[in-house]
Amino acid sequence: DVTIDPDYIASHPDTRSELAVPIKLGDFIMGVINVEHSEIGAFDEEDQRDLETLAAYAAVAINNAQQFTTINRQKNYHEAVYDAGKEIIERLTAPRNEILELILVHAVRQIQPAAGGRVVLGAMKEPTKEWASPLAALIAALAHERHITGRID
Repeated sequence: DVTIDPDYIASHPDTRSELAVPIKLGDFIMGVINVEHSEIGAFDEEDQRDLETLAAYAAVAINNAQQFTTINRQKNYHEAVYDAGKEIIERLTAPRNEILELILVHAVRQIQPAAGGRVVLGAMKEPTKEWASPLAALIAALAHERHITGRID
């Protein structure tokens, strides 16, 4: 009877029985599966074994999903680096400004999603000016042979 358990935190007023098992992989606890019932003593050892089995499967599924996400993110990053390198190599005979502009475009594409915001670049002589685009900042800096500063907002 959960109503007499001092550690029980009520989530529904009609609950009288609770069965909670950890979702864990090795020693790492990922979460909890919690089942509640309106009858006192509603769960037995078989229910607990079944819920523990479900929790074990859930832990493996969650871990697999996390690994898939990590691997997919790494794959996308490596593909982007490969594509950028390929495009830059194809344009090695282009003017320096065009190559640097291309490098900046690819760098911003990688930084922006990871930063969760926008990338603001400016020439050091005008560090507070926000340019219409990273390319505009780069072109301004290159045109005046200035260093470029940047921040991620």
